[in-house]
Amino acid sequence: MKILFRRFLQDTNGVAALEYGIQAALIAVAIIPSVTFLGQQLSSTFRKVSSSIAVANTQS
Repeated sequence: MKILFRRFLQDTNGVAALEYGIQAALIAVAIIPSVTFLGQQLSSTFRKVSSSIAVANTQS
């Protein structure tokens, strides 16, 4: 049992996976607000274009 516990403490195979998981979480935390902001800006731009087209259609 003592040998098994010692091997468990020395095993580092799961550490890399944990590090990759943490990195992925940090990247997601950075990407989500950026995409939200970009979506809001695109929505605003499309609203402006749509209203400009509507005004142009009523003037012709």
